[in-house]
Amino acid sequence: MNTYPQHSRSIGFWTHHLAMAFRSRVDDQLSEIGLTMGESMPLMLLHHLGPQSLVELSRRMNFAHPSVLRHIDILERKGFVERKPHNVDRRIKVVSLTVTGEELIGRISEILTSVHNKAIVGLTTEEVSTVNLLLRKLFLNLCDGNSCPEEFYKRVQQEVGVSGGGSSNSTENETGKQ
Repeated sequence: MNTYPQHSRSIGFWTHHLAMAFRSRVDDQLSEIGLTMGESMPLMLLHHLGPQSLVELSRRMNFAHPSVLRHIDILERKGFVERKPHNVDRRIKVVSLTVTGEELIGRISEILTSVHNKAIVGLTTEEVSTVNLLLRKLFLNLCDGNSCPEEFYKRVQQEVGVSGGGSSNSTENETGKQ
């Protein structure tokens, strides 16, 4: 008797379970420094992009504003970020890393690299490249511009070498339909 669900052959099933496993592993390791993966995301963005408004952080993370606000509240209480009024429009709050927050970046990067390396054990360099390319193509196929940050979408398009939504190489799926 086959107890494995039929949908276990779908890409969505495996990407969901991979994301859950990755997040669980990252959360376990980040807990050692008092963070979760959700809290590490705005820290890493602020490190790479510099101070950002809450609206901009939400857009770049592709998260709802209240969710990002909750993470920023937590990070601010922990002393890792600070909010200041925008120089021109005082209604806008700009979030930046504190010195303490900046000091965490190296450890967060180590943890993310460690989990990445664990995930690719047994894969060749070529297989890792192929997986990365295929995931980017899947992203482009599903991203309609409204559900994905535009600049991220465009960057992925450039990386994959396509100019439209998804790959120009149409392939047949398992049922033989295009």
